[in-house]
Amino acid sequence: MKKVLAVLLAGILCVGVFAGCGKSDDGGKASAGSQAAQEEKKEGAMVGISVPKASTGWTAAVTYYAEKYCKDNNLNYKLVQAESTNDQANQIDDLISMKPDVIVLLPINDELATAAQTVKDAGITLVNFDRTLGATEPDYYLAGDNPGCGSAGADWMVETLGKEFDVAVCSVTSWGNIAEERKAAFEERLKEIAPEANIVNEYASESASQEDGLKLMSDVLQSNPELDAVFCVDDEQGVGILQAINEANRKDIKAVYAAGGGASVYLDKIKDSAFPIATVSYYPSMICDAIQIAVDVAEGKTHDAKTIEEAVVISADNMDEWKESIGFDPDAPY
Repeated sequence: MKKVLAVLLAGILCVGVFAGCGKSDDGGKASAGSQAAQEEKKEGAMVGISVPKASTGWTAAVTYYAEKYCKDNNLNYKLVQAESTNDQANQIDDLISMKPDVIVLLPINDELATAAQTVKDAGITLVNFDRTLGATEPDYYLAGDNPGCGSAGADWMVETLGKEFDVAVCSVTSWGNIAEERKAAFEERLKEIAPEANIVNEYASESASQEDGLKLMSDVLQSNPELDAVFCVDDEQGVGILQAINEANRKDIKAVYAAGGGASVYLDKIKDSAFPIATVSYYPSMICDAIQIAVDVAEGKTHDAKTIEEAVVISADNMDEWKESIGFDPDAPY
């Protein structure tokens, strides 16, 4: 009897052991399958992203939105930030060596044309964001409407001041074609709709920083004892310009228009300003659209070769609605 019980117990133990092994094996397969699915998702189209290292809030926000978009969408990506044109060219070579499907490039300036051409020569799709690349034609290009940013400023200024006023035009020397497009479009449109308006002079700072804007505008004010308005090419430059006007207690200035951005530090001043000020949409979250183009074309979807996003004037009348329309992120560094 004892022998029979021993045999029965041994059988039960064997069944239990094999049942346990079977369960463990199934669970292992399920876990491995889940991990493989995750790895497969991460191993989708590889996107390289090259941007300048943050010198202004706008470029800092480009990186912020790019990282956030890639992480939120579980993309397979590599983002690098360059301190100089040589640094960016070297980083592009490094990205090429990783064999990505697409590279999204915000160049420091058009000196990156040669480096950009090496991307195309390597058979990698090139999506150019914002600043252009001179003679090198990207496969896809996405930017805000730079001429529209300028011409919209002329329309707003005439609506605000009428057709006769003196205006100073402030640009940024290091920006190349972007600043030139905004400035030229403003001047052309102003001449068209208000030929009596007088551009007292053109001025420029080296960068679009608030500090450079303050220094530039201090010189402009000294050179112009009487002035009605200021046009500048960037929000952050505009903050420095507003600071100079306030510190000089210049009551003669009746309007300031910044041709591009949507920077929170500038938007905060719109409703509290003693005189009308405005900006126009050129928000850094556009980089997300460029990245999505990269993902789409890598997956075989079609896109227009050139995408220009609309320039919308932002004033006290529509600022809240505009913020809501773009999903404005108060945590972004811009």
